[in-house]
Amino acid sequence: MKTLAVILVVAVVVAVSHGKAFDKNCAEGEVFKTCGTACPDTCENYQDTMRICTLQCVIGCQCETGRVLRKDGRCVYTDEC
Repeated sequence: MKTLAVILVVAVVVAVSHGKAFDKNCAEGEVFKTCGTACPDTCENYQDTMRICTLQCVIGCQCETGRVLRKDGRCVYTDEC
């Protein structure tokens, strides 16, 4: 039981320190999120209301609200797709 507790504590410490190591300097149109979506809206899928996505947190820069991810990796307004 002690071994399991030690492993759990180590896993939590690694997870917390790993989250702090991410670059929080995002590009124009992006914001840093500690629990962003694994399935971002893109120029190709933003109108698909039946899209299926897993519930998981993704740490990093993601498009601001109102913007979608274009194929070149930039976050743009939908009229720029």
